[in-house]
Amino acid sequence: MLTQAVGSKVVGFGSQIILAKLLIPEQFGTYMFALSLATIVNVIQHAGVGEILIHRQRREDLWVNAAVWLSAAMGLVAMLLVLGAAPIAGMIRHDEPLIVRVVSLVSVMALLSALSIVPTALLQIRMRQRSLGVVGLVSTLVGAAVSILLAWRAEAWGVPGLG
Repeated sequence: MLTQAVGSKVVGFGSQIILAKLLIPEQFGTYMFALSLATIVNVIQHAGVGEILIHRQRREDLWVNAAVWLSAAMGLVAMLLVLGAAPIAGMIRHDEPLIVRVVSLVSVMALLSALSIVPTALLQIRMRQRSLGVVGLVSTLVGAAVSILLAWRAEAWGVPGLG
């Protein structure tokens, strides 16, 4: 788990450096704004479903199905909240034309994050620390790679000003 924590921080820091090089400052600010908005909603969506499942682990078979549906529903609501906030962000930050598109794209993270709540809790119940660490590190690597790829290929997709 220590390797996963350190590795995730190093990958996260490195990806931020690469994104800062690829994006002009205004676009990097837009990306960080969208990421901050999604993170706030992400905290709300993790309203204890995994923790309840861990607490009720002796009868997990009774709780898993409900936890999957509840976390999926909360992820969908979180995604819709972020999507609903995209036009508002566009009005607030009207000087950044990409903000609505970026916030909309980042909203998918809420749903994907919600779908990982129950499997993560089940790994914790079974005390599969190595698996948790590997999943966490791979998740960070994939997220960083997708962010860098999107920034790198953005000009080909019609977003000017990028390398």
